[in-house]
Amino acid sequence: EETIFLLCSILDIFPSSIQRHYDGVEDAIVLRLMSGKCNPSMLKKLGYCLALLPKSRGDEDGWVLMMQKIMLSINIQLNDAFQGLEKETIRTEAMRLLLPPGKDPPPPLGGQSLYRGTVDNTMRPEHLQISRISTLILCCCELLTSSYPFQVAIHVLPLIALAKRVLMVDGSSSPGIAYMTTMKQEFFCSELPVLHSHILDLLTSIVKGLGSQLLPHVGSIIRLLTNYIETSTLPELRIKVYAIMKVLLLSLGVGISTHLTDVIVNNSLMDLDERGTSFVAQQKIHPETTTKTSHKKRKHASTSSSLEEQPDKDVSEVEMSPNMASLSVKIAALEALEALLAVKCF
Repeated sequence: EETIFLLCSILDIFPSSIQRHYDGVEDAIVLRLMSGKCNPSMLKKLGYCLALLPKSRGDEDGWVLMMQKIMLSINIQLNDAFQGLEKETIRTEAMRLLLPPGKDPPPPLGGQSLYRGTVDNTMRPEHLQISRISTLILCCCELLTSSYPFQVAIHVLPLIALAKRVLMVDGSSSPGIAYMTTMKQEFFCSELPVLHSHILDLLTSIVKGLGSQLLPHVGSIIRLLTNYIETSTLPELRIKVYAIMKVLLLSLGVGISTHLTDVIVNNSLMDLDERGTSFVAQQKIHPETTTKTSHKKRKHASTSSSLEEQPDKDVSEVEMSPNMASLSVKIAALEALEALLAVKCF
């Protein structure tokens, strides 16, 4: 941790001193990030350090290249994780936006670090996959919210495409798509709330980091949030959606309120209705699989290593007691309504 702290300090104060060693530093950071051997605190520090690295090049091109490499790495990991859970057209569309036809792909993130054998061999491949995706999303968030001494024009559509790709997966198998074993499907379904939570954090970073640059693309984000909140049942995820809508309203003002009024009012009324039964189902993200998944993971807990149990701990991070969940969703709904009224009455 001391080494990472020192490297971050150098990148903050003397960024140009790293320029000659840029590729080696990127390689070392990514190798550690992707190893599956770091605790959440260390992952966050490494993600922040990777986000600072473009400062050493001192121009927009370095930032854009880093973001593109991270997004493509996320997309590659999603290809494996979502096999059998999404339509091929969604995957193709995301790739088209990330790498337009005729454009040469950038070098892989961290050189060949992702493909080396220096990973935690005690960790199941599915667990390592989820850990990598979550960590790379965190890196995107850091890139979007960190300050740089140069102006950056952010390519928003590829980021929205990645967010859409994750949020549209609900755990159900796509007919006619490649076969996935029941156990693997159950595992990824149990991890979907974690991925959805991280992607909502990414959307939050996009909204906060872009400001007025977001205007040409705000319609796509609103449609994505509207569709998601209509099907989302986990309280912790609904809270994040309300928070994003609140930031959109306060950032972009009355012009955006027209498009958010119906979705905020309708969903707030549902969440504030004490007679509603929506919270009965809010511990499930996919009814057909969640019950079986939780049963199997408890059944095998005694034979799993502590590292293999880590993803279960990640899932619990987005869970609350029913009473606290209900209260927290109500507060988030009221805050979104308050922002809506403030903007409309201003």
